[in-house]
Amino acid sequence: MNANSVDSLLSGVDTERLPSHPGYLAHWGSHLEAGVREQIARVDAVPEIARTFNYPFPVNYVLMLTPRGRPTDDTVRAIRHQSTPLNDADQAFRRYCEELAAGHGLGERPELAEALRGWRAVHESGANLDAVRFVEIASREIAEGIRGFPGWDAHLAAHAPALRAAFVELPESFVRVRRINVFRPYEDSERVLAGLARVLAARSDRRADVTRIEVAKHSAVFAEPGLTPTFPTLIVYLDTTADLCTWWRLLVPLLMASPATEVEEEYARRLGPGVTYTEGFRLYKRYLAAIGLLDAVYDPEVGYASAVAA
Repeated sequence: MNANSVDSLLSGVDTERLPSHPGYLAHWGSHLEAGVREQIARVDAVPEIARTFNYPFPVNYVLMLTPRGRPTDDTVRAIRHQSTPLNDADQAFRRYCEELAAGHGLGERPELAEALRGWRAVHESGANLDAVRFVEIASREIAEGIRGFPGWDAHLAAHAPALRAAFVELPESFVRVRRINVFRPYEDSERVLAGLARVLAARSDRRADVTRIEVAKHSAVFAEPGLTPTFPTLIVYLDTTADLCTWWRLLVPLLMASPATEVEEEYARRLGPGVTYTEGFRLYKRYLAAIGLLDAVYDPEVGYASAVAA
């Protein structure tokens, strides 16, 4: 996408709704394909969205909507800051696995070698979201390859307690981030989003409850009209003080008008057809499960939907 098309997309947008840092605006030129551009324009055409949120900002697989009055730059920086400890722990664990594999002569296990190469390539590219699939393979291969391996939790507790702590002692703002996940065909999710924006425009007492909303890029979730994807098409992030029951009551009328297909989501609590509630991120939980630490952070009594009591 060239600079002219970026300028045309942002033409007429209140500059107060745009990121202030030049580096964030430059993001548009290198990451915005035509389909996402059309989706952004369609989402922002809802008057209540323009009045209530900053301009949709593309990041990874979603368009992020942050409340007006909270600069998008600050939200993006906060997300990156919260993710940094896990990314650092992930890189340290990869190096640990490489040393463990070499020390136990596991170089002849082809799946392990391939997983370690892929894992390293992810780190070199900076695409940390893709690491978990290699972690799952490598951790399994090492556990199977070392005679008498006691399991990752016991192994790390005995041999690398600082590394174990790096995974289970992450910031509360990351571990307990609260999300309502809506699974709908994308055309219906946009109707739900428009309705939600109208609710927030009318209910100023509820605006502080929402820290951000993420709308899945249609191209990223391979969404097709009329089909419910397995990735949430709409995610509402709630503040720590927001009352979940109140928000469910607000959402029900919006969701009732939209057809839903049941979705089996790991590590989540079902609120209704095609709607779940979670604390934390699914990829982080998958990572913890791969190395035997899921029970140390999230509560098995609720299907790991919520973090264990502090």
